[in-house]
Amino acid sequence: MKVKNLRILFFQAFFVLAATVCHAEKYMYSVSFAGRLENGSVLDECLQGGNSEVLSVAQKSDSKVNQGPEAKVNQGPEAKANQGPDMNAAQGEKWKVAQGEDAKVAQGEEAKAKQKIRELLPYADFENWLSRIIKESDILGGDSVTVYSVADNGVIRGNRPYVNTKSPWASSNVYAEVKGVTKTNVNVRPGVHGNGKCAVLSTEIMSFKVFGAVKVNVLAAGAIYTGVIKEPVSSLSDSFGMINMGIPFTRKPSALVFDYASEMRNSGKVIKASGLSRKESQGRDKAIVLVILQKRWEKDGKIYAKRIATGEMLIDRSMPWQEDSRIELVYGKPASPFEAKYANLHSEFYALNSEGKSVPVNEVGWGDDTPTHLIVYISSGSLEPYMGEPGNRLMIDNVGFEY
Repeated sequence: MKVKNLRILFFQAFFVLAATVCHAEKYMYSVSFAGRLENGSVLDECLQGGNSEVLSVAQKSDSKVNQGPEAKVNQGPEAKANQGPDMNAAQGEKWKVAQGEDAKVAQGEEAKAKQKIRELLPYADFENWLSRIIKESDILGGDSVTVYSVADNGVIRGNRPYVNTKSPWASSNVYAEVKGVTKTNVNVRPGVHGNGKCAVLSTEIMSFKVFGAVKVNVLAAGAIYTGVIKEPVSSLSDSFGMINMGIPFTRKPSALVFDYASEMRNSGKVIKASGLSRKESQGRDKAIVLVILQKRWEKDGKIYAKRIATGEMLIDRSMPWQEDSRIELVYGKPASPFEAKYANLHSEFYALNSEGKSVPVNEVGWGDDTPTHLIVYISSGSLEPYMGEPGNRLMIDNVGFEY
């Protein structure tokens, strides 16, 4: 009876983790989160110069970016981000970063007419990664696992919750603990792109044994998104409520621009693995890049939203690095439905209301107002929870907006 009870506890803990990971895949909430990041750090303030955590390059004629071995990128009065020997925060002349409403590109009237302004989202060059060393429960093998977060470089040892207070990015990498049973998921990792780093999102099946006997398989796609996840994941009943989707944002970009490469198996078969069962069926999975702008408001403790703009890209084939890929944002109601259902109106994202309670964000229609929140969601898969094509990978880098 003792062993059986421990197995039950383990399954509870693991499925909490799996549900949270798949929630992040399935819902862009993982890309949009609460109305405000911890400690008041918001993306809109960063982009407008109020909090210069955004990787930026002044657009003046005498502005220079140090590209030598000692290159550093300003992230505030005292903060410095290690960008690697040859890493240029602005990616050369491709990226021009505006630092406020009055920022101008001093390149002459003729050049300005052709030059579009681009802003790199905070930490979206993926040069900085926090490593968290977490020890899983002995009944699962007791391994120490490195869980990566897109944040300032560093190492945190110990089984303790983490909140991304400066970086706007959370991911499917999570730490779960239920009644003393600890399990992690890691399918987002740093990779190499040129002379710098990128984010590698992988669809993987986690296979392991409980007490060395009962084999468990859970499939999850790798995902990163603008949001905050509440750790440790501790409940199956309210996994959606553990992710606060969306960050404050009040601007109207014309496109999301990024670099990507993909490895898509296209075997014609997908697998659904949710624990003790594993089934194979005909089908195919696609990677997804999604961006949503919302105008939110609260009434009687409930959060409502209008969809202001939407952009999506579904990736269904292997591609070498594609520099300066674009997703045009569609403002208002689109003329035809988006292919991905998560790009259409829904009410499955959660956010914190004024009382600090996690509630659904109810999208009630389309609008052309000034947005209040931004959701960016990027994943190696776009199928339902626990289903996908193991081996699919999406490499992503230099995510920003064009105006």
